[in-house]
Amino acid sequence: MKSFFSLFIFLFLSVKSMAYYSLMDTAELIEEGKYNANVETQFITEGESGMNLLGRFDSRLTEDTGYRIEAGFGVVDFNFAGFFKWSPIPDLGKQPAMSLSGGVSIARYRFGNETANDLSLRVHPIISKKFNMEFGDLTPYAGLPLGFRTVEGESDLVSQLTIGVQVKPNRFDYISFVGEIGFDIDNAFTFLSLGMNLSIDPDQGIRFQ
Repeated sequence: MKSFFSLFIFLFLSVKSMAYYSLMDTAELIEEGKYNANVETQFITEGESGMNLLGRFDSRLTEDTGYRIEAGFGVVDFNFAGFFKWSPIPDLGKQPAMSLSGGVSIARYRFGNETANDLSLRVHPIISKKFNMEFGDLTPYAGLPLGFRTVEGESDLVSQLTIGVQVKPNRFDYISFVGEIGFDIDNAFTFLSLGMNLSIDPDQGIRFQ
């Protein structure tokens, strides 16, 4: 009974803030024939504050689709996710790019000696617009990560507002930087994330420049 009570308290008070749901992505797809690797440090600023480290790998499938694999650890014991991305509206003229990603994530939380598993179905609509500046490319984006989550037999809906910007300085050919803020709408959390993207050309290999 004591273990059950501890797990109940964990689920009720803590699971809200122990998740990822960051985007680190614009509505555009990566260049055809290339890959993208992303590293993110996420600082949770509400509830069970702490830090998560995440890694992502992106690849293109067709003219308007791609996929992403994501893994991480930190405040959450582990997280693993896979997404399919559809980007039917490109960034052209005054028109912003729009995309929709969908996927599944699995995570595990720990509270004392108790653990809880999280299975989520997720949908991420994103809008973004690239601007050419003197120092490089600036791409603000906004998204609304949504999820249907099941934790130890209990289900709920998760929603969050995410705003970020991707910066690619002219001095770098393969590296760009990302800053992102997430706001709790329902059963989510607030966070601040900083990340770096590395564009990988299979013909040239990994180049940090």
